[in-house]
Amino acid sequence: DLTNAIRLKPNYSDAYMLRCVISFETKKYQESIEDCSKAIAYATTNKWNSYYRRAILYERLKKYRQAIKDYSKVLELNPKMTYIYSIRGKLFQQIGEHTKAIEDFTKDIKSDSKDSTAYYNRGYSFGKLQKYQKAIADYQKVIELDKRNTNTFANLCQIYFLLGKNEQGKENFKKAIALQTKDTSLLAQLYFYAYTHIPEERKKAKEQLQQLIAKAKQKPLAKGWSFKENIKKAEQDGHPDIENLKRFANAITGEEFHLGSAR
Repeated sequence: DLTNAIRLKPNYSDAYMLRCVISFETKKYQESIEDCSKAIAYATTNKWNSYYRRAILYERLKKYRQAIKDYSKVLELNPKMTYIYSIRGKLFQQIGEHTKAIEDFTKDIKSDSKDSTAYYNRGYSFGKLQKYQKAIADYQKVIELDKRNTNTFANLCQIYFLLGKNEQGKENFKKAIALQTKDTSLLAQLYFYAYTHIPEERKKAKEQLQQLIAKAKQKPLAKGWSFKENIKKAEQDGHPDIENLKRFANAITGEEFHLGSAR
């Protein structure tokens, strides 16, 4: 019995670590964190393992900054665990620190130049910082490694439209649609781009968006995404129905756009 073992030997780090794992598997996350912390306090070797386990727990609880600190400690104690850079990079994205995320994905790419996910994630952060040419370069690398990555074509589609490169935007829209994704979130994004930026696709895109939104029953289809820049571009380009465009954006992302402004 681990509790008895700890009672007899209060600094028994291995017992705390085992109990941490058991609590984790039974989803008693706060208890698991407490035991991981004890294991860290008393361990004399392999402390990185306890930090790693606690980082996962913090991540599960969406305590991203605490998770980042623990993953950083893992890398300090065990530098060979280079895949942690990609995990930490995703957490930096969660808290909006895209410059730090880019640094981590770059380190991951240096250790594995064939990691398409790291290129994709770095491209996403470049896009968030409006460093569009760098984002395009990373997304093109993703396609080189994975020609059926629908999300990459969708992201390229958005970027090209924002840059006013409508032909490239249309090309990537068609490639994404051709992959026949059943992901309703991704389909909503793609048809939003079409309704926003491709006049000849506007009627069909409107019908598709209405169907997708109706099926979602007032739940955001792509929560966390932002169409703010797309709406600004549509206003600049003289879109004929900005009001409806904003309604679609509200329904898809949960953003709140008001009439007369994309802000």
